[in-house]
Amino acid sequence: RVDKDILTFPAPAKIEGRRVTFVDGTTFEADVLVYATGYCQRFPFLEPVSCPPPAAGGAGEAGGWRGGSGARGEEDPLPSEHFIVSAEEPTLAFLGFVRPNVGAIPPMSELQVLWWIEKLRGRIAAGHAPPSY
Repeated sequence: RVDKDILTFPAPAKIEGRRVTFVDGTTFEADVLVYATGYCQRFPFLEPVSCPPPAAGGAGEAGGWRGGSGARGEEDPLPSEHFIVSAEEPTLAFLGFVRPNVGAIPPMSELQVLWWIEKLRGRIAAGHAPPSY
């Protein structure tokens, strides 16, 4: 049970014991610091030459295989159909980017390959929009 508030602050500038001074000048007595820096996958080698570089903190705008938003919105560059393939470029697959809660990455990647092959053979119908909760 958490008996204290969980607060968010900008990056820490200085830590002395439990006292944390943040870059905005705010100081706070902290029991625990959690660095939730985030992670954004980018594939710059797939960007068209004429495309501007990605915006800070986002996946950027691009045409072709990345036209529209990714699986989890504009900030996610992975394609929307099971995070593997995009309708714009069905012969390009992103395999092995799965991080299962249970199990190992190699068998999950193998299942992705098998699914993609069936998709290329036309045995799997076009994808549906991801559910919105």
